Amino acid sequence: MLFKKGGMFILFILLISSSVFAIGISPSRNVLYYEPGLEEQVSFYVVNNVNRNVDAEVYAKGDFSYLLNLENQSFILTPGEKKEFKFTFNHPSSLESPGDYTVKIHADELPVESVSGGTFLSAVASVVSPVILRV
Repeated sequence: MLFKKGGMFILFILLISSSVFAIGISPSRNVLYYEPGLEEQVSFYVVNNVNRNVDAEVYAKGDFSYLLNLENQSFILTPGEKKEFKFTFNHPSSLESPGDYTVKIHADELPVESVSGGTFLSAVASVVSPVILRV
């Protein structure tokens, strides 16, 4: 009985580990230096690290995510493919206090649709790259 539970656990880990490294983002972080009113364009890359097509989407969360305009928010990546996506960051005209403000760029693998219509368990990868606005 113990072997059966242990074997199921190992099988489960092996199944979900294939998705752990399915998607990558580059660079791993980016630092922008504050200049009032500046409109700055920044490039990132989404990478498919597995031997199957991956549907991916990128989005931003954080302190000034509303000042960020993402282009190309959804991708279909073929095996080994690396795609560029860009965003425009509009620096605020003024900031009250110095310090670091962080916006997180997320790249998520989208789940595969179930063809059978039944219930199933799947795991998808999500990676985050911080963009730091240094004031």
